[in-house]
This record gives sequence, structure tokens and C-alpha cells, in this order.
Amino acid sequence: MKNDQTLRNGTSEVKYLLFSALCALITVLTTLVIHHIQIPAGNFEDNLLLYENTSYVFLKWIVMLHCLMVLFSMLGVALIIVRNSRALAVLGILFFSLFVFSEWERTLTDLWFIKGLNANYLISTDENIKQWLRLEIQHTQMASNVQFLLFTIGFTLGNACHGLALVAKKGWDSYVGIGLLLWSFCTACAFIYDFLPVYWMEPIISGCNQYYQPMIRLVIAFWLLKKAKQMRINT
Repeated sequence: MKNDQTLRNGTSEVKYLLFSALCALITVLTTLVIHHIQIPAGNFEDNLLLYENTSYVFLKWIVMLHCLMVLFSMLGVALIIVRNSRALAVLGILFFSLFVFSEWERTLTDLWFIKGLNANYLISTDENIKQWLRLEIQHTQMASNVQFLLFTIGFTLGNACHGLALVAKKGWDSYVGIGLLLWSFCTACAFIYDFLPVYWMEPIISGCNQYYQPMIRLVIAFWLLKKAKQMRINT
């Protein structure tokens, strides 16, 4: 018979897998929101007023929630693979943490720092100050692109680590592993595209964002539920 500590540990793991499956389901919804709410790009003056756009601000907070839910759901994946692939599980979560940190920093900079610069620009009457603020806003937006590249690196490598740990297994574990590696390829294309924009990458990136991401997140959610059920039976 299993001792009480083993049973408690098993029960805790089952509960977390159920929680991570719920988080994965939430990421399906947040992915659809993020990639289907379109905020039209405008010129510099138009963008100064974006922070009065409720949809724009709402989208920023949804992005932050989405990143956290991704981390929680992928921690469930790591919990499954850690027994056989400890190094890949740990590396995967480190990369997903980089993904969350870089996007949270980028989003909070946008919501607070750039918003403040915009507000000062709009009320300033000194042309020299306005010119300085304009350059600062543009510089900060360029720095934001660097944070997005870190975000993409973290997500690509996190999926690659978890995918490699699962792809050699059998059944649904292998299918999820293949799905994660394919996802890693798509996001690697998004990273490369910033440095080497080639036409054939565009449909891959667009298709991944709009269709593949919500589908694979849904698959992961149901796979986590399946693993939780198996673990409950074996506990």
C-alpha cells in the first residue's frame, strides 16, 4: 500500500493538473481575443490617444492574463514530463518564465510609462519639450520590440523543450510533443521574420496566430485533463 505522504503528493498533483487544464482552456479564449480584436495602426498623433480607447487598454490587460495562464498551464506539462525528463522540464519552465517576464515588462511599460509620456506630450506647449518627448516615445517603442523578441525566444524554446521531452513517448504524449515542436517552429519563424522578412513565412505566422494556437491550446487542455484522470486512478 502507498503511504500517506505519497497519496497526498499524488492528490496535489492531480489538483494542479486540473487547474492547469483550466488555465489552458482560458488561454484558448484569450488567444482568440488577442488575435481577433484589431486596433487600427495610426500615425504618431493618433497613437497618442490610444489610451483613451477602452478596447486597447482592455487588450493590454488580457495579454498579461494570457501570459500568466500560459505559464500555469505549461507548468502542468512540466509536472508530467519532470519524472523522465527533469532537465527539459526545468529548462522549459525557465524559458516560459522569460516569456512572461518580457511581455509583462513590455505591457506595463506601455500602460504606464508610454501613457505618461503621451499625456505630457499632449499638454505641453513647449516645442522643444514636445520634440524630446516624441523622441523618447519612439525610442521606448523600439525597446519594446526588443522585449517582444525576448518574448518570442522564451516561448519558442519553452515549447521546444517540452516538445522534445514528449515526442519520443507513445500515444497522445507523442502527438502533443509533435504539436509543441511544430508550434516552436512557427514562433521561430516569427522571430526570424523580424531580421529576415521572407514571403513564405507570412502565412505560417498568420495561420499560427489565428488558427493553430487556439487549436493546440485546446488539445493541451484536454490532454492535461486526461493525464489528471490517469494519475487519479494510479494514486
